[in-house]
Amino acid sequence: MTCLPFLYLGLWVWLGAVKGGYDSAVDGTIQQIYIALRNRDILEFKPQEQADGLFGATPFRSSDHDPVIIGLDLASTPTVEPVLWFSSDRDNKLTKAEDIVRYDSNGDFTTIFDGSDVGLRKNNINAFDIISDTEILMSFSRFTFMSDIGSVDESDIVKFTATSLGNTTAGSFELYVDGSDLGLRTGGENIDALTRLSDGSLLFSTTGNARLNGGLRAKDEDLIRFDPTSLGETTSGALELYVDGSDIQLNRNSEDIDAVGIFQDQLLLSTTGRFNVDTVSGRDEDVFGFTPTSTGSTTAGTFDSDLLFDGSVAGFTGDIGAIDLSIG
Repeated sequence: MTCLPFLYLGLWVWLGAVKGGYDSAVDGTIQQIYIALRNRDILEFKPQEQADGLFGATPFRSSDHDPVIIGLDLASTPTVEPVLWFSSDRDNKLTKAEDIVRYDSNGDFTTIFDGSDVGLRKNNINAFDIISDTEILMSFSRFTFMSDIGSVDESDIVKFTATSLGNTTAGSFELYVDGSDLGLRTGGENIDALTRLSDGSLLFSTTGNARLNGGLRAKDEDLIRFDPTSLGETTSGALELYVDGSDIQLNRNSEDIDAVGIFQDQLLLSTTGRFNVDTVSGRDEDVFGFTPTSTGSTTAGTFDSDLLFDGSVAGFTGDIGAIDLSIG
C-alpha cells in the first residue's frame, strides 16, 4: 500500500496499511475504515523486535498512538447525467438537417456542429458517431462533392476532424469507409444509422434491403457489424449481421432503424416512424433502449420500458435521423 503523508500536531506522519477489517453497511458498502499511522522512525516502536509484530489482533496497527478512524460515505454514487446528440431529417425550429445538436439534462438544445459552415447546407446528416472531442464520423442522405475528398456517395462514411465546433464550425473531411468496397452500390443501400463499438468495429443500417460482400443480406430494420482491416479509399474487413430486427418485433414498415447509438451494453435506437415493441412504444422523434443478450441471426434481449428521449416532451418535432450519447 502507498503511504500517504499528512501533518499531525506539527509532525509529518503517514497513512500505513489497513489491517483487520472494517465496518460495513447491510449493502456491503464501507462505512468506516480503521487505518494505522506510520510515523517517522524515531516515533516507531524501539526496538521493533520487541513489538511482537507490527500488527495486533485488533483492526488497527499496534502502536504508541491512537488509530485514525475515517468515515467513508460510499453508499451513494454521484449523479451522472447523460447528454444526447442528434440530427434531424429536416429543418425545424430547433435545428437544421445538416447540423448536430446536443440535448442536455437541463432541457437545453445547443448546436455543436453547424453543417452550413463546412459546405453541407441542405444536405442531411443521415448518420453520425462522435469518436473523440474533435472527430465525427458521418454519412449523408444524398450524393455530395467535397473539396477535401471529391465525390461522396450516400453509402460512404467520412470523418470530420474539427479545428472548431459550435456556431463557427471548421475543419477537414476525409474518406473513412468506401461503401462500394463493401458491396453497397444501389439506392436502397444508403447508410442511415451508424455507431462505433469500443473495439473499433462499426454498426450500421441501410435505408432499404442490402446485399453486401460475401453474400450477406440485410433489411432496413437490421444492424450490420463491420470489422475493418483497412479504411479509406481501399476499405476492407469482415461483415456480419449484428441485429436481426425481425427477431425483436421490428416488423412494420415504420419500424425501420434509422438511428443507432451505444452506451455501455445498451443500443439506443430510433425508427423512421411509429414503433411498438414489447413494453415501449413511440414515434420517429423518440429514442428507446435495447440491451441484447444474443446477437446475429438469433437476436434476443430486453427493451427499456421507458423512452430514453421523448421528443414531444422535449419540444422537438421531426424524425431523429442520427443519435449518439455521452456522459457529462
